[in-house]
Amino acid sequence: MPMKEDRNHLTAPRVLTFLTFVFSAVQANAAKPPEGFEKIDQEIVITTLEAKMMYDKPSFSVKPNAKIKLVLKNLDSLPHNLIICTPGRKKGGDKGKEVVDAVLKLGDKGVEQDWEPKGHPRILKSSGMVQPKEATTIFFKAPSKEGNYPYICTFPGHYQLMNGMMKVSKLSDPSRKLPPIRDLLSYTHLGSFKTLTDLRKTKAVNVEEEKKGLISLQHAALKKNSRDNYGIVWEGWLNVPRDGKYTFTYDTDDGGSITIGGKEIITRNYVGPAGKPSKGSIKLKKGRVDIKVEYFELSGEEHVSLSWEGPKMKRQYLSDAKTSGGGNRGGGGNSIPIVAPAGEAIIYRNFIAGTDPRGIGAGYSEEVNLAFSADSMSLDMI
Repeated sequence: MPMKEDRNHLTAPRVLTFLTFVFSAVQANAAKPPEGFEKIDQEIVITTLEAKMMYDKPSFSVKPNAKIKLVLKNLDSLPHNLIICTPGRKKGGDKGKEVVDAVLKLGDKGVEQDWEPKGHPRILKSSGMVQPKEATTIFFKAPSKEGNYPYICTFPGHYQLMNGMMKVSKLSDPSRKLPPIRDLLSYTHLGSFKTLTDLRKTKAVNVEEEKKGLISLQHAALKKNSRDNYGIVWEGWLNVPRDGKYTFTYDTDDGGSITIGGKEIITRNYVGPAGKPSKGSIKLKKGRVDIKVEYFELSGEEHVSLSWEGPKMKRQYLSDAKTSGGGNRGGGGNSIPIVAPAGEAIIYRNFIAGTDPRGIGAGYSEEVNLAFSADSMSLDMI
């Protein structure tokens, strides 16, 4: 006998359909800008880093009165929010602690209010609490007064690590020359890695903000006097100038990988010298795309270089070193140019053919390289 439908209740399939409709409507409303924000001046995307209790963007700059669209993506397994605060008496120096103190005073009411002291005079804009694996979008007009405006997560215990600074300045210009890789962070791992699997089994011992936006070995937090047995994972994003096919060229000593938009396009899963760059291509849409670079160094020489090219775009380097010609610890091989940023110098500490085992190389931005002996303090090559 067929069951009769109770018109006062929805059957399971209809419940799912109903919820899907509601969710879609919420998504549509969230994506639709409020009146007056149909055209924005700047879009900011901030992501929470999984299991690291950090925002991926420690700071950003906007012009006074600019119309801002801010997207908060919560990739973590804990809920987070983002509250932008006014500078306060310490002109941003307290990192919004006054708001956090107000949260603690809420006591049991904190849960009911999603850990936000509603109406607090220092709250400029709030994202509301964002649940794990979800995202939210907020629109706001930047303050007219220049200064430092802290942003924080007010979930209990998160504030100390989850904070950043919105800088409001007339000098801020979204069209200014930006770093090659935006919001670049490097994670140092320690271990005798022979494969990518070995590297991926370990946890990072240190994280650094790569302010120049370049893949570099210069800031690796390693044990004293050691340049072996380590790995680095860099994460950031690229601004793709136009739709089309892009080719990445990656050279390493020893191994590594390149992942673009979640797809691994280059895999160098071995221990060996640089000098034979790997290429990988992928079709990309104009706009933001995430990039992840993995690298491990077992022993001997160390090298990492990365470049990309695409439609109407000549090769651009995403690293502070250019493609290596290779070489062996025992000497011989081709030269490895040490390319330094404009106005700076870079030191290369490893075996250099033509000098003794304790040779030190230096590269200058004027395209000059030299090597000298740390034993005899003599200049051996230039």
